[in-house]
Amino acid sequence: MRSIVLTICFSFSLLSFSQVPIKWGKPSGKEIDLKICSFDSTAKAVILSENGSIDFSAGNAYIHIYKKIKILNQQGIQFANIEIPYYYKNNLETIVDIEAQTINIENGVISKTELKKSDFYTKIDNSRWSEIRFTFPSVKEGSILEYKYTFITQRITFLDSWIFQHQMPTIYSEIKVRFPSTLKYSILIFGDMLKSKYNGKENIDNLWVLNNIPGYENEKNVFCYEDYVEKLRFQLQSYEVWETGAYAKHIYNKDVLISWDKLAEDISEEYTKYLNRTGKVKEVLDTIMNVSDSKEVKIQKIYKFVKSYVAWNKDYYIFSEKSLIELLNSRHGNSAEINLLTCLLLNEAGINAYPVLISTKSHGKITKDYPLLEQFNHIIVAIEDDNGYKYIDGISSDKNCYLIPYQDCNYYGFLLDKKNGKWIDVKYQTDSKENRSITCKFDSSGVHLEILNKYSGYCATNRQNILNEQNVRQSETTNLISNAFFKKDSSSIKDQNIGNSSFSECFYYSSKFQFPDKIYFNLNSNDFGNPYKERDRLFPIELDFPFSKQIRYSIIIPKGYTPEILPKNRAFSLPNKAGKFIYNITVMGNQMSIFIEQDINISIMPKEYYDYLKEFYNQIILKMNEPIVLEKKL
Repeated sequence: MRSIVLTICFSFSLLSFSQVPIKWGKPSGKEIDLKICSFDSTAKAVILSENGSIDFSAGNAYIHIYKKIKILNQQGIQFANIEIPYYYKNNLETIVDIEAQTINIENGVISKTELKKSDFYTKIDNSRWSEIRFTFPSVKEGSILEYKYTFITQRITFLDSWIFQHQMPTIYSEIKVRFPSTLKYSILIFGDMLKSKYNGKENIDNLWVLNNIPGYENEKNVFCYEDYVEKLRFQLQSYEVWETGAYAKHIYNKDVLISWDKLAEDISEEYTKYLNRTGKVKEVLDTIMNVSDSKEVKIQKIYKFVKSYVAWNKDYYIFSEKSLIELLNSRHGNSAEINLLTCLLLNEAGINAYPVLISTKSHGKITKDYPLLEQFNHIIVAIEDDNGYKYIDGISSDKNCYLIPYQDCNYYGFLLDKKNGKWIDVKYQTDSKENRSITCKFDSSGVHLEILNKYSGYCATNRQNILNEQNVRQSETTNLISNAFFKKDSSSIKDQNIGNSSFSECFYYSSKFQFPDKIYFNLNSNDFGNPYKERDRLFPIELDFPFSKQIRYSIIIPKGYTPEILPKNRAFSLPNKAGKFIYNITVMGNQMSIFIEQDINISIMPKEYYDYLKEFYNQIILKMNEPIVLEKKL
């Protein structure tokens, strides 16, 4: 993700200004008559107008926001539910002067339903973030919803981004800014539309406007939309320092943006409060390991102890809110506390371990251009290895300590070694595979299937989650042969509880079968479909992890039958070796062997790959649906 940065030193006075005039409660005739979004005929709702302005007073930033939405059909009523987040800890942010109303037009007559104060309620998400929620009343197809509020924040170093692009399309969006002359800000520009319009162009009015911005409601396989949407970010670079006294005198400009080295020093100092508490954890280590334990055994025991002793409160954070003693006594904590404890235990056991700042995939990608602490939302632990580092995440649900959640694998991490910091790659540490072996035999009693599935890496984790949620012990492949109704005779699972993130399933099926003149096989027995059906693509395609899936069929051709229809062998691939598909079928004597392989080698593909990926899956489906027919000899 790349951005364009414009450095602007504003020379306006500290006086606040009124935002762009808004016709509150007075929709235009064009807005009333609008039935379909002109640049997205599939839109369920559309943002008619979104206006923002920023001014400063008494050390606070005041962000005035107005938004007007048109509901185009019944499905668009979902957008009548509004959530406005803010950082409420230490009263650093607040929302005031909030108003909202629903406007309906019946036979040319406008009616308005205003929300009362009691219709707005606050939901606290965690110890730092809260949100105001409300639902527009009397909403139906054709309703116009509008609301406005003022967002007040003391966090002026990094103001919230102005987002031009949303889930639903936007007809008009603007943001106007006026900063005092004492502050020097940079404007970071993201998105192709903004870059095309404003790149390198002087913006005297400090007004940014976009029209006809596509929505991303149907854009699947994206972890964090803010990585790619059209947006501006306001970042304080420096402020003027003045001499106090009867005659104020300008001294110098003080920089706000610190270096990555200084950030590493500051964060390491904060983490030291945890990592130097060696006395207490010695008692813990004495209870969970032996002096003779190898390095690997120590790592496994510490990981197991942390997972079983301290519960994660589902809160991602990069700072501890509890002391070490409070964490051990309460036995639950945020992600930083759990992994700082893991790091402390490992180091005290003689294993070099370091905290690593990361941003999870759903939180967004990291830019190295600026040392922005707010880019990070989580820390993991890095352990020195002969080949670099291995990673541990104490909040992982996996029994394999090195299989960190794939949410953690988001390009980079910032490793802290005492007062020093450095960038490292946080990569997938194991291959994720699914191998299926299916043996099909015929005898006088009917048909018998033996299905062996082996899973490893994240494929194993996903399969285990399915089994745990559904409490099932069955294979999906039970209708391989037309008109053969299979029942499960037995099944077994091996190694599911072993901490190597791999396990296997074995299933046995049988079917009483009246041998017809022709036997039809259906390899697409799960009715596998194409997950990529949209016509266009706005953003890159993001997958959980790279994977490889293989299926091997061994079909013993029953006596008296011969192959009549066999598909041709085929192989095809995605550009730049991003993925491949192989279909190979051979017949030797009375045995028919089929080998199928599907590989996806990268987890993020550029949007230009979308048509290739869509066609890739179309071709897989066509190939899997090709019939295999055995015919009885005359």
